[in-house]
Amino acid sequence: MTQANVMLEFWKTWRARKAAVTSIRPLVDRTRFTNGDIADDQWLDAYMVGFLTMLITLIAQRRVQSIGSEALGIVQAAAWRDITGLPGELIGEEACLLSADSHGDFEQGCRNAATLYSVLMAQGQGSTAATATVEEDAAGLLPALDDSDIHALWSDYFERPIFGAAPCNR
Repeated sequence: MTQANVMLEFWKTWRARKAAVTSIRPLVDRTRFTNGDIADDQWLDAYMVGFLTMLITLIAQRRVQSIGSEALGIVQAAAWRDITGLPGELIGEEACLLSADSHGDFEQGCRNAATLYSVLMAQGQGSTAATATVEEDAAGLLPALDDSDIHALWSDYFERPIFGAAPCNR
């Protein structure tokens, strides 16, 4: 791989991580502000691992459509660390094990993240990676959460599971 290709991959990884973090962390911060801190063990619940890694993945792939699997793994680990404050190295192996075991809670988290992402993109009529701007890099890809339906989905898919209630299956 040439130095130019290495730099391009580094840039893609950075851009995808930044999009995921700037899209998800404000939602998590709002939850923390409203409901209090989130314990480390809550982040490592199978459902939450599936939900958060899938949401990171979908946002990263939207931002950088041609991201490779190795670069995506780096994005997931770095974004996980930036969002949760936990070491990112833990999440890759955990997600792989849960996926290989077809863990039901993990898979439900993945499905719910995909549903939430679809609604958010439809609500915001989000941009494509091809038309993304520098301002979007700073703001993330997800639209502002002003809509009550989006609030309800975030509550159902993130807040309820992380604070001990069963997630909704929509």
